Amino acid sequence: MQPFIEYAMQALKAGLCVMPACTQGTKKPLGNSETDHRWKHFQNQLPTEEQIRKWYGNNTLTNIGYITGKISGNLEVMDFDDKEIYVEFKRAAIACGLAALVTKIEAGYLENSPRGVHWFYRCPEISGNQKLASRPKKPEEMKDKDDKIKGLIETRGEGGFIIAAPSCGPVNPAGEYKLVSGGLDKIATIEPEERQELFRLARTFDAVPRKIETAKIGNEIPAGDLPGDLFAAQTSWDDILIPHGYRKCFANREATYWTRPGKKSGISASTNYQGSDLLYVWSSNTCFEPERGYNKFAVYTFLNHGGDFEEAAETLVGRGFTSIEDMKLPKFREKKETMGGESELIFTGYPDLMSCIYPEAQMLCPILPVGVTILGGAPKIGKSWLALEMLLCAASGGERLLFNQFKMKSVDCLYLALEDNHARLKDRLTKLAKPPLNFTRWVHPVKQINFVCNTAKWPKIGQGCIEKMEEYLASNPKCGFIVVDTLQMVRPRPTRGMTAYEMDYAVISAFQQFAIKHNIAILLITHLRKSSGYKDEDPFEQLTGSMGLTGASDCGIVLKRGNSTGRAEMYIRGRDVEERTLMLEFDDGFWSMVGEVGGDGDVFSKYQESIMECLTETQKYMLPSEVNRWMEQNENRKDPNIRRTMMKLFERGFIQKNEHNRYYVKPSVVYAVSGKAVSEEDYPDD
Repeated sequence: MQPFIEYAMQALKAGLCVMPACTQGTKKPLGNSETDHRWKHFQNQLPTEEQIRKWYGNNTLTNIGYITGKISGNLEVMDFDDKEIYVEFKRAAIACGLAALVTKIEAGYLENSPRGVHWFYRCPEISGNQKLASRPKKPEEMKDKDDKIKGLIETRGEGGFIIAAPSCGPVNPAGEYKLVSGGLDKIATIEPEERQELFRLARTFDAVPRKIETAKIGNEIPAGDLPGDLFAAQTSWDDILIPHGYRKCFANREATYWTRPGKKSGISASTNYQGSDLLYVWSSNTCFEPERGYNKFAVYTFLNHGGDFEEAAETLVGRGFTSIEDMKLPKFREKKETMGGESELIFTGYPDLMSCIYPEAQMLCPILPVGVTILGGAPKIGKSWLALEMLLCAASGGERLLFNQFKMKSVDCLYLALEDNHARLKDRLTKLAKPPLNFTRWVHPVKQINFVCNTAKWPKIGQGCIEKMEEYLASNPKCGFIVVDTLQMVRPRPTRGMTAYEMDYAVISAFQQFAIKHNIAILLITHLRKSSGYKDEDPFEQLTGSMGLTGASDCGIVLKRGNSTGRAEMYIRGRDVEERTLMLEFDDGFWSMVGEVGGDGDVFSKYQESIMECLTETQKYMLPSEVNRWMEQNENRKDPNIRRTMMKLFERGFIQKNEHNRYYVKPSVVYAVSGKAVSEEDYPDD
């Protein structure tokens, strides 16, 4: 080991104020006691070489320390108390765009202390020692009743003192200090703005509870404001902030940290600090007051309505964020009682009806409304797999997309898997945890999903089914999506004197009234009858049961296998849902969307089939003329309207077009002709 006197001389030449530490393990500088204050002299004056020889000449000292601050060239040290907090901090710094700054500092000077890590850097602007992050001590860590706080990240700045490498021996019984990278002559200089970014990040690791001051926004938001309350309960911070350019950096405990729009790195705000469900802003370059907490409705109002809370509330009511009981309906809708106590029949005129503002239909996703949806399909077609995928998408916080296409509202879920057992559910969920290539990445559910399997008897409609659901929602009020698999397991025996239509209508109506009352979506899974064979048969007429199923439900979905392609067609029809037909692929548990069937009901014409086959087999970027040549060589025919045909496929989402107007198969498609995934990486440069 290099003698300490030589190391001290090198430090002095590098502009550092050398100061040995006491050897009693106190981590204090030499000459620092109630009667001895000699070390303070060196806060303003560097020691001489003669002084250093006096300290280290007899080789008895095995430690070296530095007085930080202006005397050492504006030296500041960030002290991580243990390596675990250092690793977490570094990971977070990289996540929020500070990787280059971390590399710069560590290339300059990085050392390990006996338990933690030290960063040395210089900055034109520094301050005194600061405690950036702490946590309450555990009982076994407390020396006495007042010893309650443990420092996690601290700085040594103006007037501070730090023990450094290669110190060892009695100066710190926990171990020695070791240089990891850089050196005293390579200490990095950072900008004040960079230093502030590090400090902001460090404070996110503070685990000592502190009071958050909420923003004072006058009397615009009355207590218990219904649209704002419902909006906050049903909307995630992602849905509010991301559309306005906020970028999510990382999560630490309950909180999530964000970078504001227009800023490339660092953190500007947090959400849900200490479970508050508030936005807490540090940056002054936003429409929010710094260091104040804002609820979701306030944030939505400032970002979308310039702080006009009345306008924001009206907009939310129009979007359906209100309850039926508390809607402000016109006077002509008020209930009137006759002398006999019965409701009087009220007639509404056309002008009154057209002047009333009604909320938009609420949707869990574009194909699944709030209310009751019937999902029908042949046995083993994959209905339960589809239900599980919907549940995972709804519980993912909006990160997992249905069919790799549709974002679902983030809600807690209940799955009544009344024909399955727990082992089968686990196997399927395990498989769904590993999506295939080009599919949305797996995201662990952030919302709750509860399962009821065939081991438990769920009561039927009229025998306690709805009452059981009421009990469940009472203890799980955030539940917004229930799947019943299958409807037959809760459908009661036919009642004498009731037609099949009346029976089915009554069953679905019971679910529908429950769904509307609690503002949730219910998916009822059922089977299909054997097709009549007629070409123009309505697929919804094949649902097992009577037309009372579709008559009382809000939406119907039918899954049918294609005749020869191996694909499945999903027919969607509802009161407030756009009628459409999706073309899907089912591969090893995963449903993916291939495209959407056109209005003529024909999935592919003969020329479109040939175009898809050509692009799939060649895996090239191709012009329409090149596709026609391929068709002529391989199928002895040409499409006289090839450009129009390919444009139609492009508009329907089956193929894509690059910047040179060359077409290729959509990367997310697993086309039935080849049976393999197609990725842009498979294509040669054009």
